[in-house]
Amino acid sequence: MPPADPGSGSVRRGVSTALKRFALNHPYPFLALVLLCAMAVYQLLPGDPDVRDARGATPLIRAAESGDHAQVRQLLDRGAAIDATDHCGWTALMKAARYGHFDIMRQLAERGADITIRDNAGYSALLLAATGGHAEIVAYLASRGAAVDVADTKLGWTPLIWAAKEGHLSTVERLLAAGAAIDARDRDGTTALMWAARSGRTAVVRTLIAAGARTDLTDRQGRTAHALARAHEQAEAARLLESATRHTEARAAPAAAREGRDGAGADAPDTGAPPVVFPADGR
Repeated sequence: MPPADPGSGSVRRGVSTALKRFALNHPYPFLALVLLCAMAVYQLLPGDPDVRDARGATPLIRAAESGDHAQVRQLLDRGAAIDATDHCGWTALMKAARYGHFDIMRQLAERGADITIRDNAGYSALLLAATGGHAEIVAYLASRGAAVDVADTKLGWTPLIWAAKEGHLSTVERLLAAGAAIDARDRDGTTALMWAARSGRTAVVRTLIAAGARTDLTDRQGRTAHALARAHEQAEAARLLESATRHTEARAAPAAAREGRDGAGADAPDTGAPPVVFPADGR
């Protein structure tokens, strides 16, 4: 952590106390008055806008986290470092995105905050917004070019996986509209549909199926979304997936039959002779 700055509260109080003691004990009243006036002016001066607390957070990061719109604006006007990070690698914009402070997040983005920064675990502002189900923030960041398929470095969870797992339907819809990879897998090979199924997020399961999520994919242990739903006793999700699987198989069967017929015709040798026509009685 950087050394304490004269603008920090404790240092300012210490300097003021020292000045006051010196002035009160000074043998010349006029000089004592000057020192007291200097102390009063010093107290009125604004502190360093980028002084950090024990977590490495600046006043701007703390204001964004708490949703203090006026304080954010004042700090930006005083030149606070807009992309400063705390010890976890979070910026003010990331804090606003995670805690759903849309107006603050937008103000920071419009003032030039970097929306692509990732923290120490690989989380971006959009990914953090998705974890909390802040659909409006997700849509806004995606519209400004933020990556919609960024994954954390530990579990490999994308914004869509996070939103599906937590049941944030509106966020799932916004991510799909922004082009998120519907069948992206995490480090265990689990897709958003599998997470929604095992977590019993039936509305999300229905939405993902309708959007074309594959029901036949398996995780690293060979389990489909349907198998995971049954294993976690999510009856409604299992029913939806069973119906979707039957529908997919029914649609695939005629296509497979056509391919078989086409393949058989393609394999037959072309002799150039006319086809043999048998009489009706089979002779």
